[in-house]
Amino acid sequence: MKEVLEPLAAIPGVRAALLATPDGVPIVSCGNVDSQGGAGADALAGLVSGWCSSLVPTLGAASWEFGQRAVLRGSRGTLVVRCAGHVLLFAVLEPGASVEDLRIPLDAALSRLARVSRGSRAPQPALPRRIPQAEGAAPSDTSSATSPRDSFR
Repeated sequence: MKEVLEPLAAIPGVRAALLATPDGVPIVSCGNVDSQGGAGADALAGLVSGWCSSLVPTLGAASWEFGQRAVLRGSRGTLVVRCAGHVLLFAVLEPGASVEDLRIPLDAALSRLARVSRGSRAPQPALPRRIPQAEGAAPSDTSSATSPRDSFR
Protein backbone atom coordinates (compact mmCIF):
# COMPACT_ATOMS: atom_id res chain seq x y z
CA MET A 1 0.00 0.00 0.00
CA LYS A 2 2.94 2.35 0.43
CA GLU A 3 3.39 2.37 -3.35
CA VAL A 4 0.03 4.15 -3.51
CA LEU A 5 1.13 7.01 -1.24
CA GLU A 6 4.85 7.43 -1.98
CA PRO A 7 4.41 9.40 -5.24
CA LEU A 8 1.92 11.67 -3.46
CA ALA A 9 4.23 12.28 -0.49
CA ALA A 10 7.12 13.09 -2.85
CA ILE A 11 5.36 16.17 -4.23
CA PRO A 12 6.97 19.42 -3.00
CA GLY A 13 4.87 20.98 -0.24
CA VAL A 14 3.28 17.69 0.88
CA ARG A 15 4.25 16.90 4.45
CA ALA A 16 2.41 13.56 4.71
CA ALA A 17 -0.11 11.37 2.93
CA LEU A 18 -2.41 8.95 4.71
CA LEU A 19 -5.01 6.34 3.91
CA ALA A 20 -7.64 5.68 6.58
CA THR A 21 -11.03 4.09 7.07
CA PRO A 22 -14.05 6.39 7.52
CA ASP A 23 -14.17 5.51 11.22
CA GLY A 24 -10.64 6.85 11.81
CA VAL A 25 -8.39 3.80 11.65
CA PRO A 26 -5.18 4.55 9.74
CA ILE A 27 -4.34 2.00 7.07
CA VAL A 28 -0.99 3.33 5.86
CA SER A 29 0.92 6.59 6.07
CA CYS A 30 3.84 8.05 4.20
CA GLY A 31 5.89 11.15 4.93
CA ASN A 32 6.44 13.13 8.10
CA VAL A 33 3.24 12.42 10.05
CA ASP A 34 4.67 13.37 13.48
CA SER A 35 5.91 16.85 12.52
CA GLN A 36 5.32 19.83 14.81
CA GLY A 37 4.66 17.71 17.89
CA GLY A 38 1.69 15.87 16.41
CA ALA A 39 0.40 12.64 17.92
CA GLY A 40 0.90 10.68 14.71
CA ALA A 41 -1.20 8.89 12.17
CA ASP A 42 -3.80 7.72 14.71
CA ALA A 43 -4.64 11.25 15.85
CA LEU A 44 -4.61 12.63 12.32
CA ALA A 45 -6.88 9.87 11.01
CA GLY A 46 -9.25 10.46 13.94
CA LEU A 47 -9.28 14.20 13.29
CA VAL A 48 -10.05 13.78 9.59
CA SER A 49 -12.68 11.11 10.26
CA GLY A 50 -14.45 13.28 12.83
CA TRP A 51 -14.29 16.29 10.57
CA CYS A 52 -15.72 14.37 7.61
CA SER A 53 -18.48 12.83 9.73
CA SER A 54 -19.49 16.30 10.95
CA LEU A 55 -19.54 17.58 7.37
CA VAL A 56 -22.04 14.95 6.23
CA PRO A 57 -25.02 16.26 8.26
CA THR A 58 -24.03 19.83 7.53
CA LEU A 59 -23.97 19.25 3.78
CA GLY A 60 -26.87 16.79 3.86
CA ALA A 61 -29.44 19.43 2.94
CA ALA A 62 -27.30 20.69 0.07
CA SER A 63 -26.26 17.39 -1.49
CA TRP A 64 -27.09 13.70 -1.49
CA GLU A 65 -23.66 12.51 -0.40
CA PHE A 66 -20.38 13.79 0.97
CA GLY A 67 -18.38 15.70 -1.59
CA GLN A 68 -15.47 14.14 -3.39
CA ARG A 69 -12.89 16.56 -2.01
CA ALA A 70 -12.68 18.73 1.09
CA VAL A 71 -10.02 21.24 2.16
CA LEU A 72 -9.31 22.53 5.67
CA ARG A 73 -6.78 25.36 5.93
CA GLY A 74 -5.01 26.00 9.22
CA SER A 75 -2.10 28.02 10.54
CA ARG A 76 0.21 24.97 10.57
CA GLY A 77 -0.82 23.60 7.20
CA THR A 78 -3.69 22.38 5.08
CA LEU A 79 -5.62 19.10 5.02
CA VAL A 80 -6.90 17.89 1.66
CA VAL A 81 -9.29 14.95 1.91
CA ARG A 82 -10.48 12.81 -0.98
CA CYS A 83 -13.26 10.32 -0.26
CA ALA A 84 -13.41 7.12 -2.25
CA GLY A 85 -16.16 4.86 -1.02
CA HIS A 86 -14.84 3.03 2.02
CA VAL A 87 -11.50 4.88 2.21
CA LEU A 88 -10.32 8.39 3.07
CA LEU A 89 -7.19 9.53 1.29
CA PHE A 90 -5.74 12.72 2.67
CA ALA A 91 -2.63 14.80 2.47
CA VAL A 92 -1.14 17.29 4.92
CA LEU A 93 0.39 20.28 3.15
CA GLU A 94 2.99 22.72 4.37
CA PRO A 95 1.75 26.28 5.00
CA GLY A 96 1.61 28.15 1.72
CA ALA A 97 1.46 25.06 -0.52
CA SER A 98 -1.09 25.13 -3.33
CA VAL A 99 -4.12 22.90 -2.88
CA GLU A 100 -4.84 22.84 -6.61
CA ASP A 101 -1.50 21.15 -7.28
CA LEU A 102 -2.89 18.03 -5.59
CA ARG A 103 -6.10 17.62 -7.56
CA ILE A 104 -4.63 15.29 -10.23
CA PRO A 105 -2.11 13.49 -7.95
CA LEU A 106 -4.92 12.59 -5.50
CA ASP A 107 -6.97 11.14 -8.34
CA ALA A 108 -3.90 9.24 -9.56
CA ALA A 109 -3.33 7.84 -6.06
CA LEU A 110 -6.93 6.62 -5.94
CA SER A 111 -6.45 4.96 -9.33
CA ARG A 112 -3.31 3.23 -8.03
CA LEU A 113 -5.26 2.13 -4.97
CA ALA A 114 -7.96 0.62 -7.17
CA ARG A 115 -5.33 -1.27 -9.19
CA VAL A 116 -3.62 -2.54 -6.05
CA SER A 117 -6.89 -3.70 -4.51
CA ARG A 118 -7.92 -5.45 -7.74
CA GLY A 119 -4.50 -7.10 -7.91
CA SER A 120 -4.88 -8.60 -4.44
CA ARG A 121 -7.82 -10.70 -5.62
CA ALA A 122 -7.32 -13.76 -7.76
CA PRO A 123 -6.86 -12.60 -11.35
CA GLN A 124 -9.55 -13.61 -13.81
CA PRO A 125 -8.36 -15.12 -17.09
CA ALA A 126 -8.62 -12.75 -20.01
CA LEU A 127 -9.75 -15.47 -22.40
CA PRO A 128 -11.63 -18.70 -21.71
CA ARG A 129 -9.52 -21.79 -21.43
CA ARG A 130 -9.11 -23.84 -24.56
CA ILE A 131 -10.76 -27.24 -24.43
CA PRO A 132 -8.29 -29.92 -25.50
CA GLN A 133 -9.45 -32.15 -28.33
CA ALA A 134 -9.41 -35.90 -27.99
CA GLU A 135 -6.49 -37.62 -29.64
CA GLY A 136 -7.28 -38.84 -33.13
CA ALA A 137 -10.17 -36.41 -33.57
CA ALA A 138 -9.79 -34.16 -36.56
CA PRO A 139 -10.00 -30.45 -35.91
CA SER A 140 -13.31 -29.04 -37.02
CA ASP A 141 -13.24 -27.12 -40.28
CA THR A 142 -15.19 -23.89 -39.92
CA SER A 143 -14.42 -22.56 -43.40
CA SER A 144 -17.43 -24.31 -44.97
CA ALA A 145 -19.85 -23.28 -42.24
CA THR A 146 -22.58 -20.92 -43.26
CA SER A 147 -23.38 -17.79 -41.35
CA PRO A 148 -26.89 -17.02 -40.09
CA ARG A 149 -27.19 -14.36 -42.80
CA ASP A 150 -26.67 -16.98 -45.55
CA SER A 151 -29.70 -18.94 -44.40
CA PHE A 152 -32.04 -16.02 -45.16
CA ARG A 153 -30.89 -15.53 -48.77
